Parts: sequence; C-alpha cells; structure tokens
Amino acid sequence: MLGTAASQLARNVDSSLLWIVAVCVALFVFVVSLMIVFVIRFRRSRVTRTRHIPGHLALEVVWTVVPVVIVMGMFWFGYRDFLALRTPPADSMDVSVHAQRWYWSFEYPDRHVTSPELVVPRGRPVRLTITSAPDEVIHSFYVPAFRIKEDAVPGMETFTWLNADTPGEYSVFCAEFCGDEHSRMISKVRVVEPEAFERWMEEQVRGLGEPVAAAEAADADDEELGGQDGRALFATYCKACHGAEGRGGGPYGARNLASLPGWKRGTKRSDILMTLSEGLPGTMMRPFRYLPVRDRVALMRRVVSLAPGPRPEPEPDDLARLAARFPEFDPARRDQVRLTPQMPIEAAMEAVVRERQPGVGGSGAAP
Repeated sequence: MLGTAASQLARNVDSSLLWIVAVCVALFVFVVSLMIVFVIRFRRSRVTRTRHIPGHLALEVVWTVVPVVIVMGMFWFGYRDFLALRTPPADSMDVSVHAQRWYWSFEYPDRHVTSPELVVPRGRPVRLTITSAPDEVIHSFYVPAFRIKEDAVPGMETFTWLNADTPGEYSVFCAEFCGDEHSRMISKVRVVEPEAFERWMEEQVRGLGEPVAAAEAADADDEELGGQDGRALFATYCKACHGAEGRGGGPYGARNLASLPGWKRGTKRSDILMTLSEGLPGTMMRPFRYLPVRDRVALMRRVVSLAPGPRPEPEPDDLARLAARFPEFDPARRDQVRLTPQMPIEAAMEAVVRERQPGVGGSGAAP
C-alpha cells in the first residue's frame, strides 16, 4: 500500500500510520456495530416507550478517558517519528540539494562534486540541506521510499535526512506545483554499498575539480571535455526552458540559442562561460557555478553547436576577465579550488603515526 520502505525510519513511519489506521478502523467498526444493534434493538415497532436516564457517570468517564488516551497515543507515535525526522545524527554526511526550475542538483561540499542524482552509501546517515535561489519559486523535495518531504523555500535553507539500508534506485519528485515543467522535475536516489560509493566518488573527483585554462575552455569546438557529455547535460539543465534544440520561447521567453543576434552578454565562448557561471541578473537565467568546471565547458560547447555559424572569437581581455573572476579557469590558482576528498583529522594523524613506525606501513624515516 505504501510502497518500498528503504530505511528504518521509513518503516517506523509506516508502522505509526498503520497503527493509526487500524485504531480508526476498529473505532469505525465498533461505532457502526453499536448503531446497527441499537437500530434493531430499539426500533419503534418493538419499543414504544423508553425510560428517562438523567446520566451515567461511569459511562461518561469511559467515553471521555478512552478517546483521550487513543488520541494521545496517536500523537505520541506521530511526534516520535517527527522528532526522528528532524534530528539527524551528528556524524551525518552533508549533501546540498539545489532546487531550480526544473531539476535537482546534489552537491557534496566536502568533495567539490555535483551530480544530477543523489548517490548515498548504504548504512550511513546523510543530512540534506535544501536551498533555492531568492528569485525562484517554492519546490518540495519528496522521496516516497524514505517518507521524507521538505520544501525548498526561495532564499532559505531547510533540511531533512535519510539513512538508507536497502540498496537500489528510488525516485525523487517535486511535490509542489512549480510551473509548466513541474512533472519533469524528477531525479533519483541511488543507494550503493560503501565501497561502491567511494569508487563512484573517486571517479567524480578525478579530473572534475581540476582547473581548465580559460583559453583552452573557450577554444575547443568539441561538445565533450574529459568524458562530460554536453548533450546529456543540456537535456538535464537547459531543455526545460530552451527546448531540446535550443529554440527557446515558451512562457518564460527563453533565448533562442540557435539565433546569434540580440544576446545580452554576447555570443563569444567566453561570454557563454561567464553566463553559465554567474547567470544573467534580471532574467530567468540562473547561475550554474556549483556545476564542475568541465560540466560548464561541455554545456558551453553544446550551446555553441546549436548555432554553428561564425561568431566572434574571445579576446585576451575576455579570457583574463574569466580567469580573474573564476579560479577554476586559472590553473595558477589551483589551490583555491577544492579538488579531493578531505581526510578527517583523526585519520590523518593515524596515517602519520603509521608512516613513522618502522615496519608498520612505512620506512620509519621522516619525510
């Protein structure tokens, strides 16, 4: 009836709901049964006179106390689950959920990784910080398999959490009507074993955070860079407003990417990279700064491919401006871009101790 429950907390919510439903059904059957008995027992053809009963203290106490106990029991089960849903463990892994018309993006801030789907390790609590731009509309992050639903309120941070114990793929929906493409605002939660999660994370980290020189990023014509598929990224992040072929229009007046005249910032490749990185103030064009630099380059190349005609080439000043504004376009500022997963200080100290102990994973020599 309730679908797959992929966590213990979801099963607790199901138990509470089923208990409440069972009590309500039992009360319904009891009350209706009494009504039927009274209708038959005290029908007019059988009882023509009834005696006056001024009151019955015991009966009044029972029908007051019993409903109060039942209602308080329902409240307790609901409140217990509510507290659990609002109290993520202190050692939870942090993931930022970005809601935007009309897609979800999941950022792992400690590892500088962004993904269009939420990948989590089995058995580890994950705290989800849900954000939406101040000029967005309200969205609602809803994952039925975990019985969680939390609004993404423009300009605010909300949160929820999960601890998946059943590997598999589970749907993510937007449960708040947010515009024309509301029904397309879907994603997935993919629950994998811890070892598989680390392998996935290493694949994401490897190369994605490395800076790309502005000149290199704005020069190549290929739609893909470092294995990033510009077509797939465009379908995920841009198709809802600009259409599959970039023709734009629609209720939001999106830019026709296949036509070069009239662009607000310009049609140079460096201009498109700047727009993808910081958006266009005063328009519906949102910034994609939280996407890895190679994703933005692949998106830019896909946009360029939609209008294959001649366009101005970036000037040195354009490239310098891009590199100065965003360190991910300047390899000399590599230290300003988080590239690799951070090791907890306790694990780092243990590694140092092991390396300095002769015969225990190291030579014992000082570095």
